[in-house]
Amino acid sequence: MRRFRILILFLLSLQLAGCVSPKRLSIFQGMEYDVRYEAKQPEDIKLQPFDRLEILVLSEIPQLAAPFNAALNFNESSSSSARQVVSYEVDREGCIEFPKLGPINVVGLSTRQLEDLLEEEMKSRGYIKDATVKVTLQNFEITVIGERNEQMSVVGGMNLVQLLARTGGPDIRFRMDDVMVIRTENGARQAYQVDLCKKEVFDSPVFYLQQNDIVYLKPRSPRQDPTVQALLTSVTPLMSAASLVTSILVLLNISNK
Repeated sequence: MRRFRILILFLLSLQLAGCVSPKRLSIFQGMEYDVRYEAKQPEDIKLQPFDRLEILVLSEIPQLAAPFNAALNFNESSSSSARQVVSYEVDREGCIEFPKLGPINVVGLSTRQLEDLLEEEMKSRGYIKDATVKVTLQNFEITVIGERNEQMSVVGGMNLVQLLARTGGPDIRFRMDDVMVIRTENGARQAYQVDLCKKEVFDSPVFYLQQNDIVYLKPRSPRQDPTVQALLTSVTPLMSAASLVTSILVLLNISNK
């Protein structure tokens, strides 16, 4: 009888262990193999107040580009100096103060659009006919509110899948079906809801993150935790069966006395 009870307890332990789902969640649900899905093109990063920019002006005649690279200690005999850059900060009004051209409003422009704008201004004002401008955003930062609560600085931009991988992948402790992305646009903040578990995540307007975005990974409540739900669903009938078996064992034990 004792061995039988031990066997029941062992089988019960195995059943409970099998009820616990893994700590990883399934994502990209609905995406099928060997099916082509239209890919949304990355959106250009739009410049915002307080962004830091590196701007380099090049010309076949180095002396013409020198005034626009005034902070470089320009040396026309040094090819390496021509590859240095000058840093500018966008002020709260959305402007940068550019040599000879004066204040330039850059908010809402992409780096490529700003390059075209500066090149056109220098050409139209007769400064450099063959001007080539390279603009690089220095401070692409994303704030992640979750387990680590960190601010990420990246180069070249980031999308939500890359962010998820960098934060450790899909985690059962957070609501992967209800991720909040807060974005500031045109002087106003807007919150977007993203379901990382579905393939439609690739079509989200915030799939490609912008600088200064805030990503909130919401913690799960016990009722929302699929592990707890699976455990409760499986344990309820199991405990009923165990109670029935225990009652039978007690009755058999009494009848044998």
